[in-house]
Amino acid sequence: MPGLSVILPYRQDEQRFESTLISLLENRPPDCEIIIVHDGSYDDPYEIGDEARLVASSGAGTVRLLNAGVDCASHSVVAVVLDGVEVQSGWADEAVEEVKRGAECVALCPSSGTVRSGGIVPVTRATGKLVVTGGFDNSLGSSPYAGPSLACGVYSKALLQRIGGWNELLEPESADLELAWLLQSVGVACESVRAPVHFPYKRESSKSIALQWAQVCVAYGVTSSGTIAAITGWLGSVTAGRLSVAGAWASGLFGGTVSRSAIDRLNVAQQALAPQADVIPFLPPPDPSLAKAA
Repeated sequence: MPGLSVILPYRQDEQRFESTLISLLENRPPDCEIIIVHDGSYDDPYEIGDEARLVASSGAGTVRLLNAGVDCASHSVVAVVLDGVEVQSGWADEAVEEVKRGAECVALCPSSGTVRSGGIVPVTRATGKLVVTGGFDNSLGSSPYAGPSLACGVYSKALLQRIGGWNELLEPESADLELAWLLQSVGVACESVRAPVHFPYKRESSKSIALQWAQVCVAYGVTSSGTIAAITGWLGSVTAGRLSVAGAWASGLFGGTVSRSAIDRLNVAQQALAPQADVIPFLPPPDPSLAKAA
């Protein structure tokens, strides 16, 4: 079995962080390093430097911490485990074997707990409605997954480095969505396994996160029903100083920073992974006539 680098970002929630760290230390797979990535704020109160690597990142934020962890990982297989997740004996064994057999990424589906999905819904099954509901997590047992949930997943380190890791413009609630759809679009299949891991929380939502979901959806051609109504709703949201249901998606047409970044990353991935992509879909930018029609 190849070695495993487990990346655990420190996000200043002591209780959740410590529960996850303890479960990792107690259920450490063979030939495994645990990397605690932080922004300089973790002072190692329990002096665990002999059991885990402490890596100080020059940037803050979950996504930057994860990318920094990937860069310094010693092994060819990496696992991401966010604070609050708890693992049990053998949690990574089957996923690591999948990577050994050639898989590039593996979604870990919890065998218990309130959150039963460890993967992202394929872009081909996504709708504009998901921007409001945040229902991007695939149902347990549904196949295929586009990519792993950020909370707990296993990846080939080489894959993550070739595509530039996760998009650092995004919050963690949308970074796994963008990465999963990118991988699916360039033909990288995501495997899934049942594993003794526990996810204590669901995907959080807020106005800013919904706006990011909207822009990712626009980048990948996911549209809302009633385009003109959606744009009208967006204009009304701006006037009223709040976000309407329809306006969440339409905002992706106008707030293009994330959309452009996602498309740029897709182009990079197409070049880096082209030999393994059978079909690469053409993803046109938003139609300018939509804004004109409003």
